[in-house]
Amino acid sequence: MLVHPAIDCEEDAYSELRTCALPTRNELMGAWSNVVSSREKVIVVCGDAGVGKTFFLDCISAHERSIGAGIKTISLKKCDENELGQRFVRFSRETVQQSEGSPRITVCVDDVPAADERSYSRIGRAVKKMSNAGCTVVIALRPECEGLLDALENPFVMDMHRLLARALPGQGAGLTNGIPKLIAALRSDYEVGDQIDRGGHTYREAIREMVSDAVRDSLPNEDIELRLSLLLLGSGSLDDSVRICQHADEESLSILEREAPFFGVSVADSSFHVAGLSDLEVFHECRQEIAEACASAEYIALNVADTLGRRGEYRRMGFVLDAIHDSALAMSFASRHGVDLVCAGHTSLVSRSVRLSDPNDDAAQQRALINSLAVAEISAKRDEAISLRESCGALTKTDAYERSALRHAAMLGACRELMAGHRIARIRRNPNLDDDQIELMYDHLHAAKYIVDGKFLAGFDALLDNPGRKRMDGIPSAMLADDFYICEMMLGEVPVRNGGGAGSSLEVFTECGSGRLASIHLGMRSALRILMGRVTNFPEVEKIVTRLGSTEDLVPQSAFLIAAAVADLRMKAYASASVRAKRAASLARDASADYLLAAASLVADAIEAAAGTELEGKVRSRGSGPAIGALNDLRRMLAQASRGDTSSPVRFDVLQRSTCSREILWALNLLLNDCGQASRNVRSIMPANWVRYSSNLLGAMNECQDQGDRPERSYGESDKEKGDKPVRIRALGTFSVAIDGRELPVSALGARRGRNLVYALALTRGHSLAKREAINMIWGDYDYSTGNQKLYETVCLARKILRVGDDRESVILTGRSSGRIALDMTKVTVDVDEFEARANDALSSEGMDRSVVALASEARDIYSGGVAEMIDDPSGAIESRIEALITLHADVMVAGAKAALREGKTYLSSQLSGEALKDDSLREDALLQYVTALGVLGRTAEIVTAYRRYKDALVHKYHAMPSEPVRKSVDEALEHSGSSLTAARVDGVAVGGDEEAS
Repeated sequence: MLVHPAIDCEEDAYSELRTCALPTRNELMGAWSNVVSSREKVIVVCGDAGVGKTFFLDCISAHERSIGAGIKTISLKKCDENELGQRFVRFSRETVQQSEGSPRITVCVDDVPAADERSYSRIGRAVKKMSNAGCTVVIALRPECEGLLDALENPFVMDMHRLLARALPGQGAGLTNGIPKLIAALRSDYEVGDQIDRGGHTYREAIREMVSDAVRDSLPNEDIELRLSLLLLGSGSLDDSVRICQHADEESLSILEREAPFFGVSVADSSFHVAGLSDLEVFHECRQEIAEACASAEYIALNVADTLGRRGEYRRMGFVLDAIHDSALAMSFASRHGVDLVCAGHTSLVSRSVRLSDPNDDAAQQRALINSLAVAEISAKRDEAISLRESCGALTKTDAYERSALRHAAMLGACRELMAGHRIARIRRNPNLDDDQIELMYDHLHAAKYIVDGKFLAGFDALLDNPGRKRMDGIPSAMLADDFYICEMMLGEVPVRNGGGAGSSLEVFTECGSGRLASIHLGMRSALRILMGRVTNFPEVEKIVTRLGSTEDLVPQSAFLIAAAVADLRMKAYASASVRAKRAASLARDASADYLLAAASLVADAIEAAAGTELEGKVRSRGSGPAIGALNDLRRMLAQASRGDTSSPVRFDVLQRSTCSREILWALNLLLNDCGQASRNVRSIMPANWVRYSSNLLGAMNECQDQGDRPERSYGESDKEKGDKPVRIRALGTFSVAIDGRELPVSALGARRGRNLVYALALTRGHSLAKREAINMIWGDYDYSTGNQKLYETVCLARKILRVGDDRESVILTGRSSGRIALDMTKVTVDVDEFEARANDALSSEGMDRSVVALASEARDIYSGGVAEMIDDPSGAIESRIEALITLHADVMVAGAKAALREGKTYLSSQLSGEALKDDSLREDALLQYVTALGVLGRTAEIVTAYRRYKDALVHKYHAMPSEPVRKSVDEALEHSGSSLTAARVDGVAVGGDEEAS
């Protein structure tokens, strides 16, 4: 029995799957029966990719077979234009012969390609012969194939919208637009256990396929440009797309509305909403497909960027400009909107525009200076920022935009100074120059000041009704979202994820390239889980604190060390906890953060009490105010408890016995649970009205953390330790599978391509494959039914071999309704994931050279010479994945080489850069690091050899000579090695003919 990809599955919690009802098989067959009863002989279903045309034909085939009718099917997917007519005529002749003596034959024609009028005429005549012979012909077409309609005689065109999902009244379908393929992808993510929303792997892959198909080469250029403009805009008014594509008219838009539901066009409302792509996270995920489409339509991308700028959608504008970053016009555009793009998180794009600015254009240089200041402020390059502030202060002729840009930079600097504990110069509001981003930064400064002073309730009240914290359209809104999250958590509230599909703060901070902001975000999440829960580990705390120490961010350093001290206390590591508490107090004192100093002192007292020390009753503290006074009251209560005095009442100067302040919940969590005997005494002397209230709130927080408030992945943090997972798959170096530490024999998975299936799953991102993908990867161009049987046999063998645990559960998951095969990643470790984790951690740790070197070295060890190639994959997916891993390896080797050179590890730098050159012999940055390191080591001959190889490869592939920076670096390396050679002399010497080099 055929099952629709998203039919007959249990209901899930995701709203779009609940509110969108796909047509059932019975409903589709009811529509088919109506067509057949009207005695139509030629039926055409015309629609874009993903709408379910193939599924509809499969349903027709199953229905006709069930009533005893004959079925003939043909797919013309891989048929080129030259053989199209001939192949179809041959198929028609066979069908007509078969129809003789048969009461009823239904012919299903799928995947008709775009062709010329002559080919369509031959198909039209062949269809007429089949219909005259009594056959019912059903043809599925794409919009660009509508020329075939003119060649057919009286075709019945079926409404494609009957195949789409129906949204319940008042419910939207923004992620899918009712397209069966996308709904099935959401369902598949649910069944495989992936993220049940736009972040699911299968859904994102489906969107990427839809985007690639939406701008396919077979479409006319004008259609591609119109579709591309809609994809880049995501949603909005059709007037925008008409301005961008002047050839667009009501007819072309009506065709899109009728045949391409992916774009969500409504001519009546003059609006559109592309499925999923209005979400910036999904849009960014499709950057490769979008960049390929923009390559031949640069002016469309520039016009879209201009439209997005007028809308104020600078984050999306940055993604569009990044798709054409090689364009000089794009860089000029980025320079004009530099500060807005920096605030939107596109610092690397703006930095590139600064480097490429015209040195002879005074206006461009002035904009570049202001943009450089904004980048320096967001990256916390304090010395550079101070110098640039002086330069910008000397500017005399600035227009209104430049003055506003300078205020943006000043506000970014103020936000950074707050984290450093410096006094912030007052910046008066200016309605004529301040925009939404500046207003959000004002709000962030006020909220952050409340948080640093321990006034979490005031911060919560200030941000509760602030819509800016939900937009997630740039760095200011991301910082505001984090501010509110801190206040929620510290008050014992259960945080709610931001709605609207805007992504998360971490995505914004990561995209902006500032390892500093990402470190603060990740550290903040870890610290809150410790302070407000029972977590005992702060991942990578020293790494994060060191990273923030390089940018003088004293306030978050102090806060994170306080949380780390609490985690150490729970693990009974009293010495480590004490050291961290003292460091936190010292940093808080340097930052003039009196509340953090009081908090560090409280934690230090808790550590002493847990170790059995009796504390003095007198509390010494710096600063005043209700928040600090409340912590001092708790310190006195802890001191009394540490001495075993449970009979005397505690003196409170600020706190009230009648009610428990929510702002001290984190401290009560510490005192009630982590101080040993003192904690039991605290419970005895604590006011009775506090007990139930605090217990309920803290219990709710712990339940929230246990059930769903999972931490975002931090740098270098793996999901589980290697030893926790019984199966380990190696795809780097040599392919192998080990269960409980014992490697399987080579022959164990060899039969029926079992090894190839496990290899493909291990190498595929997300470790999940659709059945069709697996068939194409392993067997190539097989008939689906034959390939499906082979795949079934292979999966059965692999599942039988790869069983673990007492209950012998297989680590290979299959979903009948989803049509997917996946590895159970709760039981499997894949070395490719470990390599990518180390590599990405290294690339994200800019400014922490020691960590970068260590992580790059680990990545090199895991990489083990590259991917074990063992599948001749006709689909090209494996080859593409291998190329991406090679590029990532080269990137991290270069980053590690640079860091090693700065650390004085010259030999290691030469090794790492040499590895990068093995991956890509034409990689200029790798060559520069390699020859520099060799120069320090005095290896003249190796410098000459490396330069000659690079030059020969460059001449052979691009017929070009090495650039001036390369030649200059080679000259300096040769000079450093003690040689009198130069790059020019090496160019003129035959290989092996230089005595000095040898």
